[in-house]
Amino acid sequence: MRVIDLGSYPGGWSLYSSKIVGRLGHIISCDIKPMDPIKNVHFFQGDVFDRSTITRLSDNLKFPAHVILSDMCPNITGISIIDIPKCFLLTEKVIEICKFMLIPEGSCILKMFYGKNFSNQYQKIRNIFSSVKIRKPHSSIKQSNEIYIIAKRFKCGVSKI
Repeated sequence: MRVIDLGSYPGGWSLYSSKIVGRLGHIISCDIKPMDPIKNVHFFQGDVFDRSTITRLSDNLKFPAHVILSDMCPNITGISIIDIPKCFLLTEKVIEICKFMLIPEGSCILKMFYGKNFSNQYQKIRNIFSSVKIRKPHSSIKQSNEIYIIAKRFKCGVSKI
């Protein structure tokens, strides 16, 4: 199994994924912050908005991923008119990466935030996955707009980058 972990710092999802896929699996983690080494995880530091980072992800993957995980979050200011658009840009980037690096029928888990235009973003995800669910983590404070989207059965074929 091949897994991409975006926004991987401090490494929790990568560590869990490593235990699930075992030594025969392939996990590539990427974050703008450095991360301590994890067995069976290939980490590199980079920004997903930088073309060279996307190229590096693709080159290290070799074949499309079965799962894409994204816990990416911009630096939050607490001002929703600033924070929400930044969050939506990250969601757009994850959708783009899915189109290029996820196998048909693959899965994606991504962090999102409720806010203006949430329904548009959610619909974009529903358009490319057959099953989409919203989950709010138990660890998230009640007032937080943070949610996770669990998207399964990717509908699109893999495109060239």
